[in-house]
Amino acid sequence: MTAGLPEGLTTLTAALLSPDAGAGARELPAIISGMLVGEPGVCLVLEVSGLGCDGVQGISGERVRLDDVVSLCRETIETGRPLSVPDLRAPTSRARHPEARSAHGIGSFEGRPLLADQRVVGALGLCSPRAHAFGEDLRQRSALIADHLGVLLGVVAERAKQITVAGQLHAALSSRAVIDQALGIVMARRRCDRDVAFDTLRRLSNRRNVKVHELAAEIIAALDDEVTEYRSNGPDPRRDVNLT
Repeated sequence: MTAGLPEGLTTLTAALLSPDAGAGARELPAIISGMLVGEPGVCLVLEVSGLGCDGVQGISGERVRLDDVVSLCRETIETGRPLSVPDLRAPTSRARHPEARSAHGIGSFEGRPLLADQRVVGALGLCSPRAHAFGEDLRQRSALIADHLGVLLGVVAERAKQITVAGQLHAALSSRAVIDQALGIVMARRRCDRDVAFDTLRRLSNRRNVKVHELAAEIIAALDDEVTEYRSNGPDPRRDVNLT
């Protein structure tokens, strides 16, 4: 049963914006096929790195080999324009090597590029074993679906970018906190100001070829060991943080 367009677009949105975008992407071909009259074979080729839903998702239908549909989708991605092939057997077919594809059961193909912020991030391909299987209504529906998918992929990409930036910021703040704590230790041990303490850490990190925040973590760990030793056995003048 063909789903209504608004209902289908809502289902697409829920699938792709779910917490697991990869699992949602695997559901898209079946959802899209159910939105179109005749439930044609559907192939999605996504080229959005870092989303967990890259690669090929598809249901090819009877007598159609998915690999051939993928190659037609990749042609759509390369050109960045719709690829409409009503009859792959026709001598005037726009697709490359049409005789090979028709031999594997593809009679007609409709491809739409997926655009996110004017960048091609994939393609939606529809296929049928029959020639001239897709009318104008289906072409318009597939164009609307492709436009909607492009917007959704842009949202998912931006969300992934924000998560990455947030992780980097958290890591930077954590490193800064460790360095600040180590600077306090050096300032107390050397009885110096912050600039001198930081210069000490920087020179030592260069000499040992380690990052400043890694050296800072070592200094904090050494002090923790001193505190533990002091609580157990009293002060040990032989133990000290090596700042030379």
